[in-house]
Amino acid sequence: MVKGNQEELFKDEIQAKVTKVYFSREAEDRVLNNIHYQIHERRSIMKLSKKKMSIVLVAAMIVIGSATAIGAGRIAYTSSHTNRNEAIHSASQLVTEAEKKLGQTPKVPEQFSDGSSFQEGYVMEVDAWDDNGNRVGGYPEATVRYAGSKDVSLSVYKPLESSANSSKAPQATETYQDIIIKGNVDNYLFLPPDQQPSEADQQLEQAGKLMISYGSSQEERKAFKSVTWMEGGLKYHLYTFEDVELETIMKLAKEVIDSGK
Repeated sequence: MVKGNQEELFKDEIQAKVTKVYFSREAEDRVLNNIHYQIHERRSIMKLSKKKMSIVLVAAMIVIGSATAIGAGRIAYTSSHTNRNEAIHSASQLVTEAEKKLGQTPKVPEQFSDGSSFQEGYVMEVDAWDDNGNRVGGYPEATVRYAGSKDVSLSVYKPLESSANSSKAPQATETYQDIIIKGNVDNYLFLPPDQQPSEADQQLEQAGKLMISYGSSQEERKAFKSVTWMEGGLKYHLYTFEDVELETIMKLAKEVIDSGK
């Protein structure tokens, strides 16, 4: 475990690397969205509130990709990478490419009723690693960003059989077309690598009411709204950091479910 001066050295190194890479606001939001979606998926296993350095290392992955930790059997963490040159710009093409990897047809609407439309998507392989850095498995995943007055993202993947489910009770649950949709809102505090959280924020973190992440250019607070459901052996995850109600994301989830009809 990294402590004391070692932690400070890691933060300094991350800050130096991040400042060498320019990200537009749109690109920064997209990367953070993806990283924290993955953190959210594994938060109950990773116990982030007790391992801040795990978040610091995740922030460093803004430069080289994304990585998160999960606890399922021998798996210690997962990683994935995207190349902007491989972006797919239509829902139909993404479905075709994803079907080859997933072995079945995912539901990916071209547009939602609120006007947000398919902007870009990727089909990638997510690698699973053990504590010694050995690859122990992997799974395909399709991700999509929808742009509109409020941007949302959709991920569809076939989870590993050994993956553990989150023990956190959902804040909202609804059954639609015999499918159980679960929704959650998680509060995040983004801090520069060299900034310490206040005592009040540390207490919120310890109580499980706040997720603190390092690597941003300035202090920022955001609420991560997300809904998940299983359908046809695939896991769907619709999420956003935008200022929208969880109920709105739940409604969009129903549109995804209906899109295959």
